Amino acid sequence: MYVFRNIDLIDSYIPYCVTIGNFDGLHLGHQEIIKTCINTAISTASKSLAIIFEPHPATVLNSYKGAMHRFLATTQQKLQALKELGLYATLIINFNDQIANIQSIDFIEKLLLPHINIQYLIAGRNFLFGRKGKGNVQLINELAKKHSFQFQAINTIYREGMAISSSRIRETLNAGAVGLTALFLGRAYSIEGIVTKGQGIAYTKLGLHTANINLADLENNILPPTQKIHEFASKQYPAYGVYAVRVLHATFKYYGIAYLGSRPTLHNNPIIPVLEVHILDFNQDICGAHVLIEFLKFIRPEKKFSELSILKDQIKSDICNTQYTLQNDISLKWLCI
Repeated sequence: MYVFRNIDLIDSYIPYCVTIGNFDGLHLGHQEIIKTCINTAISTASKSLAIIFEPHPATVLNSYKGAMHRFLATTQQKLQALKELGLYATLIINFNDQIANIQSIDFIEKLLLPHINIQYLIAGRNFLFGRKGKGNVQLINELAKKHSFQFQAINTIYREGMAISSSRIRETLNAGAVGLTALFLGRAYSIEGIVTKGQGIAYTKLGLHTANINLADLENNILPPTQKIHEFASKQYPAYGVYAVRVLHATFKYYGIAYLGSRPTLHNNPIIPVLEVHILDFNQDICGAHVLIEFLKFIRPEKKFSELSILKDQIKSDICNTQYTLQNDISLKWLCI
């Protein structure tokens, strides 16, 4: 897949089927839009092109109010997912104050059309763009007639009677409902990172081998510290607690139990949460390895214990519950293929 960060580098002679969006998380609704774009391009002898924004527009807009935006996926993760779907090219537009304040009509007529030979435009039915989000599918329809390109709006996809959206996925994660999150994404929600050497507390005080995932690097990769608004962007984490997980590495796949939280029993309270994984039936040293942690099932919420001995007993119970869940919960079968 070709990746452009400069719109001037796009060949204006090539006919494109274009889709525009943030595509945060690449959920089932996003996938339907991308697949429609790709299939339309194939059937019309054009090329498929996705236009995305970096940073996420909500990060810039929220920074005006001093508010945080929680990402479901980094730009690199989006690009990888778009590539795997079979997209021909992606244009990354730097979303800054100028883009935030561009009028809706100007976004299409002055920014896109002079540089991109748009034959078809695909977008979600609720797609909004331009200053204060005043541009919508009705405006695109009018511009399509004016500039002789075709437009198709893709309907919202529903699961369990609920409309799938990035905002709803954040809600499910905040509630620890990772099973519902997976249903909306079409895959398990995951966090990736490098296994780093921890403080040894889990083993020395609790008798448990764990892989500590470096989430600080993950946060820095969302938006580089050189960008002035990086402090308003953060990864969307599931609710703090204990989860049944799958650990994926280039050379292995194992199941395990993960703790995500602030270690209240140890009085750590870090700004960035701690992610520790005890991999079941596994005793290799994987310090330095890059792993992907898939969240399969919520086991219990985070809790502060009065004594380490009580926490130790609880962990034994958590491991038993996790093993039973992984072996017997039929709702996990499609995720564990």
